[in-house]
Amino acid sequence: MLDFKNSDYRGFVFAVHADHGMMLLHCTRKKKKGPHFQLPGGHVDAHEFGAAEKLHEDPLDQLLAAARMGAARELFEETGMDIQRNLDRLKPATLRSGVENDRKTGSPLLGCELRKRLYFFLSVTDEDFIPKSVANQAGLVSPIGSEGKHLMLQVSVEHSGFMFVKEPTESVELLKSHSGGAGSEALRMAMNLNDPDQRGTSDTPMESEENQPPADLLSKPRRESPFCCFC
Repeated sequence: MLDFKNSDYRGFVFAVHADHGMMLLHCTRKKKKGPHFQLPGGHVDAHEFGAAEKLHEDPLDQLLAAARMGAARELFEETGMDIQRNLDRLKPATLRSGVENDRKTGSPLLGCELRKRLYFFLSVTDEDFIPKSVANQAGLVSPIGSEGKHLMLQVSVEHSGFMFVKEPTESVELLKSHSGGAGSEALRMAMNLNDPDQRGTSDTPMESEENQPPADLLSKPRRESPFCCFC
């Protein structure tokens, strides 16, 4: 079993609506940081590691399963969106094309892992939200801005609302104040790897030819949503 007691693993969700973009939570409750945007997600709990141990023998498989459970639980707690019985909807984000090891421990890193945080993409539709036509709207909020105004969520007390962001690069900027900027970095890594139009736009060196994604991925035609390459 993983040494989760001495490692603060967390799971986060890139929730993307095909029409409206990425869903970010707005936090105004932390005085030291000031108002900022966050990804749904948080700490992976001990009982989730225990459940993962019963399902898998390989430590990396245990970590992935536990983080998926934790991310789904946090998503429910923070938004009321419940996919805990459909964990396969959480797709591990591809942050790197090859195998990398942790610089401190030398142990292999999962492809969706960055700084003890694991990231998942979730394709959401209107059915995952509460329609604005619902009779009892107590505790429900509509999104900030003009996108998806017909959709509502029941956000947790630590959040004041949510917003849809249509451009991935804007999401990268908005997430820089969350979780030490790890979510922003992870999204940028996924963009550079999965979207040929974004390759070479970051500060990281271009990947060598042998580490490039398969040609069929690079040749995919662009669909309407800028986030289409992630889901």
